[in-house]
Amino acid sequence: MAQCVANASRIRQLLTATHQPQMDTMLAKMEAELSTWTAFLQRAVDATYSTEVVIDNLHNMIAEQRRCVREVSSSSVFTSMCEASGSPPAAERTADDAPPAAAAAASPRSPLERRAPSAACSTPIARD
Repeated sequence: MAQCVANASRIRQLLTATHQPQMDTMLAKMEAELSTWTAFLQRAVDATYSTEVVIDNLHNMIAEQRRCVREVSSSSVFTSMCEASGSPPAAERTADDAPPAAAAAASPRSPLERRAPSAACSTPIARD
């Protein structure tokens, strides 16, 4: 912007001195500079739009992943795998059938907890 002000001042000086060729040269330089800035700003707008699209897609993927985790964690297969081995399913269990607190605390409650720790898995599975 400071350059444009300086250019305008220079053009005013050239006009008063009636140096037409110099004025034309200065105006051509200004036009080229404005054209360059316009192209730069258009690329910035395009990049911003592309970034917003990528972010929206990432949000959609995260929402889909959370939905899948909720479906799996609420499935009967997952629930049955989470039951302590040999004990009846939670729906059929009575107060007398409940495992002792120490045994329940010692045994993993879900397949995710029973899984061997692996350094190869870099993305933890989070449940909502």
